[in-house]
Amino acid sequence: MLGFGFVGFISNFAISTTVTRNLKASLFAMVSILMISLFALPLLRDSEAGVIVAVLAWGVAFGAIPLCLSIWMQSSSPDLPEAGSALFVSIIQVAIALGSLAGGAVVDTIGVPADFWFGSCLGLAGLGAIASFGIKNKKVSYSKNPL
Repeated sequence: MLGFGFVGFISNFAISTTVTRNLKASLFAMVSILMISLFALPLLRDSEAGVIVAVLAWGVAFGAIPLCLSIWMQSSSPDLPEAGSALFVSIIQVAIALGSLAGGAVVDTIGVPADFWFGSCLGLAGLGAIASFGIKNKKVSYSKNPL
């Protein structure tokens, strides 16, 4: 867990250089890493090194995805940054609740490996959604300077 948190923290700084240049590609890459690591974890459960690598990859993606989504939200609502931030936080909270509900139901009925694969399938659906969106790649200004 320490490694997961550490690489997640570092990934925020690392992805910040690419997210300003190409938001859609950065988000697509992070969701891909998350999807692949979730898919691989049940397959690697007998390999300690494999599980460590997959969990660290998961941490990288999990640390960077909120940054990508936050920048996306800010760039899509530049005139209402507070409303965009409030909507972002609300969506994240609902996603956590629904993910916990769905994930718990999958674990209870099918098992833990299926839950990872279910999450991977949701990641694949997310990649499809990202690919279908026309994200405008513009620089985000965090201060409103009228001059």
